[in-house]
Amino acid sequence: MSIGRWQGFLRDNPDRYDAIVMDAYVGAFVPQHLRSMSFFRLAQTRLEDGGCLIANVFTEHDFDAAPDVAATAMGEVWDDVRVLDIRGMQHRNALVMAGDVAYLQEPELLMRPLAGISEILHDIHRWRFRKWRLRVS
Repeated sequence: MSIGRWQGFLRDNPDRYDAIVMDAYVGAFVPQHLRSMSFFRLAQTRLEDGGCLIANVFTEHDFDAAPDVAATAMGEVWDDVRVLDIRGMQHRNALVMAGDVAYLQEPELLMRPLAGISEILHDIHRWRFRKWRLRVS
């Protein structure tokens, strides 16, 4: 199995982080080494106590299993896993979060952006945590 650049970075770098954010897909494809149990275990060792892994997962539609597959894999490593999603929207991103995530709340706008306020407000009010469906491979 080839090891990816980011997995190599985590393996070779002893630093620990409050959060690791993963935005690693091309279209709907996420490289296998970034969805593997060994990657998630490695990421867990590089998180501070109270830290979390956040994965941005491309989602075609409400029946797309990609966020649930990611949540199932992360659930093998972490006790707390959450999915933040906008149901009813096609071709969107869902956030799958693991680690110390039980306390997280749905997003809110803290600072008015210089542009795109109506689109941002429209979307931000639709983000909701949802239950994820266990997927067996």
